[in-house]
Amino acid sequence: MSVESKGPAAAGEGATAEPHILELRIHGVRDTPPWDILGVGREDVIKVAGDNLGSFWILKKAANVDGPPPQFGSEVPKSIRREAYSWGSMARYAPTPGANLLGKSAAVIRRVGWLMMLPFALCNAAYWMRPLARAHKTTGGGRNPVADRGWRDGSDGGIVRVFGLFLTLFLAASATAASVDLMGNQCIRTGRVCSTLPGLFDGLASMDQPQRNVILTLLPLAMLMVIYALSVLGRVRFSANVAAHPGGDWLPAGTTASAESAKPDYPLLKTPGFWHSPMMPRATEMLHLAGAGALITAMLAWDSLYSPVPGCRNLSTFFTAQCGAGFSQALVGQAHPAVARSAIAGRPDSFTVLLVALALLAVVTCRILFSVTGNADVAAPRKRAGSAGRAGGRGELWWAATLLAAVAALGLANAAMLWIGPDRMAAESVSGPQKPEFLGVFWTPGLLILVMVGMSISGLGWRRGAGTAASLVLFGGAAACFIGGAVIMKTTANRTEPAILFAVTVLLLAGLALHLFRKRKGRNHQHEGWHGTGPGLVMIIAVGVAVALGSVLVVGTANFLNGRLSLTGGTASGVVWRTVDGGSAAVSAAAPAVREVPVYDQYGLALLFTVVVVGLVLMVAMFRQLRGPLVVLSTPDPTTMPAQGTEAGKYPQGRPAPSSPPLGNVARLVLEGRRTAGLLHRVEHTLSWLGGTFLVGLLGSLAWSVFQPSISEGGTATGAIWTQQMSSVVLGLAAVALVGGIVVSAAASSVRPAGVLWDLMCFLPNAAHPLGPPCYAERVIPELGARIEEWLDSEDGATSHRKVVISAHSLGGVLAVACLFARQAEHKDLSHIGLMTYGCQLRAYFGRFFPELFGPAALGTPGSEGASLWAADPWQKQVDQDFSSTPGTAADNHPQSLANLLTTPPDGVPRWINLWRRTDFIGFPVKSYGRNEIDRGADELDVSSYMLTLATHSGYPSSRAYPSAMVELLMRMDEPGN
Repeated sequence: MSVESKGPAAAGEGATAEPHILELRIHGVRDTPPWDILGVGREDVIKVAGDNLGSFWILKKAANVDGPPPQFGSEVPKSIRREAYSWGSMARYAPTPGANLLGKSAAVIRRVGWLMMLPFALCNAAYWMRPLARAHKTTGGGRNPVADRGWRDGSDGGIVRVFGLFLTLFLAASATAASVDLMGNQCIRTGRVCSTLPGLFDGLASMDQPQRNVILTLLPLAMLMVIYALSVLGRVRFSANVAAHPGGDWLPAGTTASAESAKPDYPLLKTPGFWHSPMMPRATEMLHLAGAGALITAMLAWDSLYSPVPGCRNLSTFFTAQCGAGFSQALVGQAHPAVARSAIAGRPDSFTVLLVALALLAVVTCRILFSVTGNADVAAPRKRAGSAGRAGGRGELWWAATLLAAVAALGLANAAMLWIGPDRMAAESVSGPQKPEFLGVFWTPGLLILVMVGMSISGLGWRRGAGTAASLVLFGGAAACFIGGAVIMKTTANRTEPAILFAVTVLLLAGLALHLFRKRKGRNHQHEGWHGTGPGLVMIIAVGVAVALGSVLVVGTANFLNGRLSLTGGTASGVVWRTVDGGSAAVSAAAPAVREVPVYDQYGLALLFTVVVVGLVLMVAMFRQLRGPLVVLSTPDPTTMPAQGTEAGKYPQGRPAPSSPPLGNVARLVLEGRRTAGLLHRVEHTLSWLGGTFLVGLLGSLAWSVFQPSISEGGTATGAIWTQQMSSVVLGLAAVALVGGIVVSAAASSVRPAGVLWDLMCFLPNAAHPLGPPCYAERVIPELGARIEEWLDSEDGATSHRKVVISAHSLGGVLAVACLFARQAEHKDLSHIGLMTYGCQLRAYFGRFFPELFGPAALGTPGSEGASLWAADPWQKQVDQDFSSTPGTAADNHPQSLANLLTTPPDGVPRWINLWRRTDFIGFPVKSYGRNEIDRGADELDVSSYMLTLATHSGYPSSRAYPSAMVELLMRMDEPGN
């Protein structure tokens, strides 16, 4: 990548001097176009390097201004080369092979796949929220295994990766429920097909039920492969064309680092190879696919084993000799023919497949739990103590390939048995009716949800010092007692034992809450998101979103098959069987209603509960603010701020108290803008309420699915439940909304849906889920570093006169910080680099949510408490603390913090300035609301517009504060004449 030949002096007119300062502007979310970044029209810019994903742009017209202009918009001083770096397409990159052939269908499939990745992205965020450097000391000079394995695999990393595996398993189970259960078992019978199914499925009516099951299990496997393909094809990495630049020392070396090199240290973003090394090895991808295959095989075997036997589909009658719940029952059934023959004795082949599949799934889980992440795929072999063996990623890759091959072989063997072998149990039941439900999915989704909720609840205490094992034991005990009490209530008339078990459940849950949330000596979580419960909260939200998507898929499919939804719009009624005979089809009798697995059909009410509660809380908070008087929120009137000079935008030492002064039109516009922005600052509380209601809804759905009336052997409900009907309506409407949104967006755009979400969630490397959305920063950071190094590494080798000012907006500030840490990790000089950020969330959000990555020790700035949900000024408490504390310098912090790295002795002032304003809905100070050496106020009115316009999150470079801040920053960089 070389952009020197296309600089302003070459591309523009009137240039007489070579600029020596590179002002590199980086946009934030929303994929701001490069011409908007540079403040000009589209026709006034030219791309000088890059491709359709990442590119560098400059102005066509050369610099012709001797000094700083009134606004740093379209005019550029002669000493400055202004470039815009565009990266937003990477976060929205969604390629589809064969898109030209498949057309809009490919776009719809692609968007569904990206939507299914949302829980995986949340899982990865939880991985980075956990405590990353909690290595305990050892005694006696021994080695610390936690520290040796590094922060990548440190405390609770394995739990998050197993959690990610269970998300994959739940997606596979949901797709299997929709395809095999609803379509293959309930809507297709021998010789008959539901009239709502397209004619494409008529051929399945000529097959036996086990054969249909085998065919339709290809659909969930195909869904996983589509998601996997989207994840792989969307990965972006920076690989400079070294052939075009021989001898280019500025090119990034692309160093890699194994997990062993990532020792706990601050800042963790300084880890060598952080952005060059894939943290999710290829072995983990194979393990997830192997786990999903093992689960689907186990569900097929379970259905073949238990479905033909009466009573094995209900919890109240499952633990009987006839169902053969254990090996002893199987032996009884074989030894005593007079006894009713058990399911296990009748199908030993299916029982064997079930055991092997579950064993393989357990091995996959253990490999993911205990394996070390990191770029170990290319690790050199080494000798182990006492024996020779493969090490690192090669060993992991061998294990994963072996497990995947074993699962594939088992799946093919099971498919062959189901395809060729007769259903002996069904043959013995001469008068028994065909069993309509696929029993393989009857228990699976609920068990997966229960395990994921347990892991999520344990995550609530990771940052708070609560032991994971104790949390899991308490939750597991409570769940076992509750299920045991429910089984006894449904099978006997005894009410004493269930009452005791339910009381024990309550006590265990109370003990779990005390274990998670009690204050521990030496721990303070006021500067951490959600008081230190962030990892578990995000995991709960991930489970809630995953179950919502799975429920919409399953219930939406059921509603379509029942005729409540139509592909052509509206509803259809009177669903009948379509008799298929010799390739012809004719309408016959009415078909029975298709029924969903209980866990899915109850989650609609939980989803409705979540929406209603969160909506009411936000409405009450908004109503309180809008009814109250307009107040001055922590900043002076913008008309009193100096417009030019080094004092521009600096807030005075004092701060006006909240009041209701007489307001003119301009002041009212500004204060109303501050109030609106303050309403949006309450995002942390919104997520906490969302997670809490998701948790209540998940537990409630699981509990109600245990207590609700069972489905009878004939496939009809023993009692009509209004909650099921209402839940089905809610999920059906959600399915219509999602499908409609996906189709419309696919027709209008080719990028990922909800691009802003991917901007925020795909910043950090994918280290928890291999099928998750790829990390765009793995290209952005090295690409930015290469451009900076190219500029500083001039041809004559004299770099002292060249400087770089990184001008970053919003999320671009986070990328800029990561780029500087990456440069420091390569032991490269930062003394010629200055940082200008504006509208960023480093302290208020990223520092609180990811403390080890962007917290006080990493940035070198004080921590921040969270916003208040009810106060007129959501940051009033933090403002009071900032103004009451003694102002200090940024150098008073960790020696390797960003502020310290950007500070040149002896003045102790960092080469970092941050602009913010109260009317910005996601922009905050990075050090303090009080006067300090980094934060500067920006205009709250857009001075560049023709009409009176409120300035919010964008437009910082066109403000009056920007050129003054740039002058001050250049003075700190010892740049004369500015």
